[in-house]
Amino acid sequence: MHPPKPILEPKHVSTITVSINDVPHIIPEILSIEGLLLAQNIAINSVALVCNSKVVTKGLWAEQECVEGDSFEIFAVVAGG
Repeated sequence: MHPPKPILEPKHVSTITVSINDVPHIIPEILSIEGLLLAQNIAINSVALVCNSKVVTKGLWAEQECVEGDSFEIFAVVAGG
């Protein structure tokens, strides 16, 4: 007797490698910058972000997808006076 086949076949998720503050991370291939930050438990309202030596404005985070080899620098925003 053969074991039953699963009802849903597991889907292969393609991954890419990006760098966050000089530390390599393997992430799903289709992930926005906002999704990356949320997956890393980073509060998106308290950081600034540079991707490949260019500042990325917060308004683009939801639509800009991460690509293989991206290098992110994430900076905490500190308010004070």
